Amino acid sequence: MLFGTFHFSNPGRGYVKSEFIDVLSPENQDYLEELTSKLANQSPTHVMLECDPSQQGKINKKFISYLAGKHQLAINEKNNWDFVLPRKPA
Repeated sequence: MLFGTFHFSNPGRGYVKSEFIDVLSPENQDYLEELTSKLANQSPTHVMLECDPSQQGKINKKFISYLAGKHQLAINEKNNWDFVLPRKPA
């Protein structure tokens, strides 16, 4: 299964332009929690992150910091999706 999302902070880079959605609001965090739990039940083996290759090291450091409980999620799909899903138990 391949699952994609729009750019949460929508800086105009996505094909589909939507209104700004505050993904850090309690309601949307609850939604993302439920969605990532449902997807984790499918036992994903990989999570793909769209980024410029030059940013990979920086993203890896942020992910390690997130795993250690030291990184605050930002309003983007990299943090609210790609960081959260791999931590979910299947």
